[in-house]
Amino acid sequence: MISFSKGEYMTEAKSIEFELLTPERSLLKENTEFVVLPGQRGELGVLPGHVTLLTALTFGEVRIQNNQQQTKRFVVSGGFAEVGPHRVLVLADTAEAVLEIDMDRARKARQRALDRLAEQTEQWDQTRAKAALLRAEARLKVASRH
Repeated sequence: MISFSKGEYMTEAKSIEFELLTPERSLLKENTEFVVLPGQRGELGVLPGHVTLLTALTFGEVRIQNNQQQTKRFVVSGGFAEVGPHRVLVLADTAEAVLEIDMDRARKARQRALDRLAEQTEQWDQTRAKAALLRAEARLKVASRH
């Protein structure tokens, strides 16, 4: 068992190395001061010196804030985050920068998913349609706030 003195990391760490990856691409890798993740039970805030953990992510917004108080926002659709005192690694199923979201396309994707769920035929995989609906709704919700 490893033991640490109280606040050991807080005094040493001034920033967090943040990295956001999907199976297709690397979206961002930079040092930041604060990260907010969409955890299964709500938002998880991460500051330098955070305890090490591995958590599942849900559909939602990832926010990072640098020392100039600039915030970057991304929408993720599930995945995992590995958090440590000096690093946050997000492995997302899908992710995109909020500024890249096409609201019209997201609305159409939401309607397509609703139509497929309403059909209730074997032609459409209901699990995939539900995931598409959650993804579209997360994109619309996050993008409409910014």
